[in-house]
This record gives sequence, C-alpha cells and structure tokens, in this order.
Amino acid sequence: MKLKPYMKKIVISIQDDQLVSDAIALFLENPIGMLPVVDKNSVLVGVVTLRDIVHLVMPSSFDLLEDLEFLHDLGATERARPSVEEINLPITRLMTPPFSAEIDFTLFHAAAIMTKHDIHDLPVIDHDGKLVGLLSHADVGRGLIAGWHLDNSSRKTAD
Repeated sequence: MKLKPYMKKIVISIQDDQLVSDAIALFLENPIGMLPVVDKNSVLVGVVTLRDIVHLVMPSSFDLLEDLEFLHDLGATERARPSVEEINLPITRLMTPPFSAEIDFTLFHAAAIMTKHDIHDLPVIDHDGKLVGLLSHADVGRGLIAGWHLDNSSRKTAD
C-alpha cells in the first residue's frame, strides 16, 4: 500500500535562511512537533523538532541523570529562556539531518524508517528531494490497519 494517499499534503516548513525565532513562532502558531527545513527550491535539507527548541534551555546535566523522579521543583530552571543569541541563531545551526520517505514508498517502508529512527513524523519527498508531504505515525498506523478489513465474524466481544 503506497503512502501517498495517507500523507498530509499541506506541510508547514521553514526555509534554511530563517532563524530559530521563526521556528519558535511556527511552533507557537501550529500544533506541530517537527518542522522540515527546506532550501529556496523546496529541497529538504534538515528537520528541527520542538524537542530541539526546548533543549535550548535544558541543563546538560539532565542527560546524565537516569532517574528524574526525585525532581519536584526545578526552580529557576523551569523559568529558563533561550538567550538572544540562541533565538537569533540560523535554523541550520539547530537542525539535524532528515530521515525521509520518497513519494512512491509503501506505508510499511515508512513505518520501518520511523521505527528504526524512533521518530513520529516523516517528511515525504519527490525524486528530486523536494518536500511534498508529511506522514505522522498516526497516518501510517491508520493506513496499515485500514487494510485489515475486520468483519463482524472476526471480532470478539468482551464479556
């Protein structure tokens, strides 16, 4: 089953010449967790996630902790804000290399990429590398189970 019918065709993205502040504005305006980064020709060059943005204010020592259960009030840490320098960084400094699916991939192929790389959103590109869509893990899951054709005889009821 091809992924094209299940992908979102309207994708919010950010240009590679924009700033972190532009990404913050897009995250605030839209219920998204990932922004594809594209060049002037709409070629996918990277991704930036909401997690990347939030990580700007996370203390690096958090990466060393195995258990955070003992943390109840982080005080000043919870009120941290990125510096003016961080907000004005080019988005290319924060983006990571993208994982993507080509437009003619199957849903199962896309699911395998997402599982292997532990990602929830997957940009879809054409054969020239241009961004043409986006698949979420929910899009993939719905597409895969849609083909199962459950009928009433295969369903059991809870007693």
